[in-house]
Amino acid sequence: MGIELVLVITRLRPQLFLPALIGFLAVGGLGAGCSSSSTSAPSPYCQAVNRLDSLDLFSDVSSSAIKSGLAEMLRLTRRAARVSPSSIKADAMAAVVAQEKFNGIFASHDWDFSTTNLDPAFTELSVAIETSGVYLRLEEYRARVCSPAGTETA
Repeated sequence: MGIELVLVITRLRPQLFLPALIGFLAVGGLGAGCSSSSTSAPSPYCQAVNRLDSLDLFSDVSSSAIKSGLAEMLRLTRRAARVSPSSIKADAMAAVVAQEKFNGIFASHDWDFSTTNLDPAFTELSVAIETSGVYLRLEEYRARVCSPAGTETA
């Protein structure tokens, strides 16, 4: 599903797409923090982001699967923020705050995808310019520094 970890990029309402990871959930900045050699191991940040990028939150929309998937997304988003380079630290921390809010909204609806998707608070957070900007910058960083295959490029 990609960094559309987008926290909860919905397949039912694609207009709520937030570039992520998730979904993340999880990339943007000046190119610092990941090695420039594709033969070296990915940095801890790129590893966390690539893991976020591999999450598929909505292949199973049962409440238990949503709860489990979003808990994993939050865990990985926190990890990415903890090890993020200073050039994107503020955005990585903002992604954690946003994910906590998304998880809180889902929890208030007993992790039900359909009712959460209709909650005005969910919609508002999904389309907020600030939230979208954070994920766009993080995604730009991921695309520039952490390759999709889990290695890094110059």
